[in-house]
Amino acid sequence: MAATSGRFKNDLVRLGERARVARVAAGLTQQQVADALEMHRVTFNRFEAGENDLPSSKLLALAEVLRVNPSALFDEPTADLRGSDS
Repeated sequence: MAATSGRFKNDLVRLGERARVARVAAGLTQQQVADALEMHRVTFNRFEAGENDLPSSKLLALAEVLRVNPSALFDEPTADLRGSDS
């Protein structure tokens, strides 16, 4: 397995953290999100921890499950992750 570059790893960690904040704000468990994305909870846990990335199709589905705009998973501030019903 190739080593992950420092910047890419940092981006994965930030993306996973933002997903975790949005998940918690939505009142969902890792298992609920993993089930909705049709993946194992451990795989989703590793994504939130910044250890794994997700395909873009899963990122779009994740935003739908969390009811946030997909760009909110990448942009600052984390206040955008409180959910969007608009």
